[in-house]
Amino acid sequence: MVTFYFCIIFAANMYEQYLKYNSIPAGAVLRRILKKEKISQKQLSDKTGIITQRINDLINNKRRFTIETSAIISEILPVPHIGYFYLLQSHHDIYQYAKAQAHLPTELSSIRKTLFWDINIETLDWEKHKCWIIQRIFEYGNDDEVTAIIKLYGIQMVKDTLRSIQNEWRQTQREHMIKKHLQ
Repeated sequence: MVTFYFCIIFAANMYEQYLKYNSIPAGAVLRRILKKEKISQKQLSDKTGIITQRINDLINNKRRFTIETSAIISEILPVPHIGYFYLLQSHHDIYQYAKAQAHLPTELSSIRKTLFWDINIETLDWEKHKCWIIQRIFEYGNDDEVTAIIKLYGIQMVKDTLRSIQNEWRQTQREHMIKKHLQ
């Protein structure tokens, strides 16, 4: 009996290390633990009552851990505490957010995220989509945002981009901002 408890405590401490690595998704950690413990997804499904497809989705990061799912799986596996996978997921989310923020140019601190209501601004490629971004800012942005975009891309790039726009949608607003900031 003492050996059994020692194994559980040792394994729980062993898996504590994953909490330090924010870059590893919770699903990948679950996959590693299942492999180390020699437990199949089907066996975990049978023990937890969670359908196999859902476990597979968690492992492949197609589905997020809920507190309940994390608690149920944590009761079966030798992990440090009941919210282990939910905590791993939170750490990874913070890591992903910080990584995305690090790629944002500093000139963009004055740009409202609401200007990009139809996309996820954290994943926006500011270089690849610069023509669309310039157009969006000149059509919907305020003076500070237009100034930030001119600083970011340079006056010549902004002028060239705006000249190439064939679309008449919000043309009056664009022309007003061009007169105000570029002439």
